[in-house]
Amino acid sequence: MTLSEVRWSQFAGRLLGYISEGRNRLIQTDYEIDLDMSDLDILHELWNVTSVEQLSPELQRVAREYMEWEKRQKF
Repeated sequence: MTLSEVRWSQFAGRLLGYISEGRNRLIQTDYEIDLDMSDLDILHELWNVTSVEQLSPELQRVAREYMEWEKRQKF
């Protein structure tokens, strides 16, 4: 596995967690997820690409929202 593949895998895992938590009604978050995709479609897409630019427009938008959210979480 290359370094870029490892970095993508880490990012995709964090993005998936962000989406899952944002969609879970039992977890209170400071953000909302507006994404009309099934969990299976999201997983399939994250598995088959290697960059944000390769994502579908809808998932790309959420990924960019996540990146901005993540920046605000850093101290």
